[in-house]
Amino acid sequence: MAILYPFTRTFYRLKLPDDVNPNPSTCSSKSWLVKVEDFGFGFGLKYLLNPLTNLHFGFTFPRINLLDYQIVEVSKGYEIQSLSEMPIVGVNKLVLFPDYVCNNSFYDTVIYALYHEGKLGYKKYRGRNWTLVDDLCRYDDIIAYKGKPYVVDKWGIVSWIDSSMKLIEFSPPIPDFGNQKHLVESRGELYVVDRFFDTERRLHHLPKTFTFDVYKLDQECGRWVTVENLGDRVFILGKDSSFSVSASEFSGWKGNCIYLTYEDDKGVFDLETGEIVDFQDWSHPFRLPPSWLNSNPRLNVGLR
Repeated sequence: MAILYPFTRTFYRLKLPDDVNPNPSTCSSKSWLVKVEDFGFGFGLKYLLNPLTNLHFGFTFPRINLLDYQIVEVSKGYEIQSLSEMPIVGVNKLVLFPDYVCNNSFYDTVIYALYHEGKLGYKKYRGRNWTLVDDLCRYDDIIAYKGKPYVVDKWGIVSWIDSSMKLIEFSPPIPDFGNQKHLVESRGELYVVDRFFDTERRLHHLPKTFTFDVYKLDQECGRWVTVENLGDRVFILGKDSSFSVSASEFSGWKGNCIYLTYEDDKGVFDLETGEIVDFQDWSHPFRLPPSWLNSNPRLNVGLR
């Protein structure tokens, strides 16, 4: 097998500083969420992505004056490919420990992955083959939480992986069982979002999401608590990363919602109404700074 390399896809929040924003009390109108792909390999190439499709806009990330914005990293995900840039089929989700971007000795970094319908495996950064951590269970999601890799299986049982590659059970199963579990960290708390499909997965058929259940882990009591209102929070679920933001920090966002950004399954789920609507029916949350739009006409495509 060819040597595989990860590259990062990072969400950033860009905000105009208060001394630039003419009305600091309305910071939401001056914040944007952008997604940037970094190929690494020592080249330092960065590309701006459409957050909904992960497609490149055809040019590198704009050179911006950092003094014009406050830039905060919101979430980081990874994709994997070989040096020949051939796509790696079957790898669904990755996390890295330690994070190779922040780690000078990235050759010691371990890549954890979910692949081939929920198998859990790992390999060294420059390794060629995957080693199974557990082949007895199907896992739906993996994230970095409190400095460790955490996984959730199809029953909603959350476990973390210790340094000896053993799974340590962290939670009981969730009360109900949907089709796809997602792990989300929000303000230091751990949530499982359970996604329900309209039909079962079948060959050549891609089911659509019709509802969600949300659970928060009460870590003191070791039990799941059903969440009916996220307040100001927004959960964003995607293939390479899932995360939470405050709706009030961005223009056109509505709290108490789940944004689903999978290529073949997109929409906004409102926990208050229990309905999923198309992105086109909402004020679009993924806008870019006007100065970028004016200087790069291609950025207008698909984002307005």
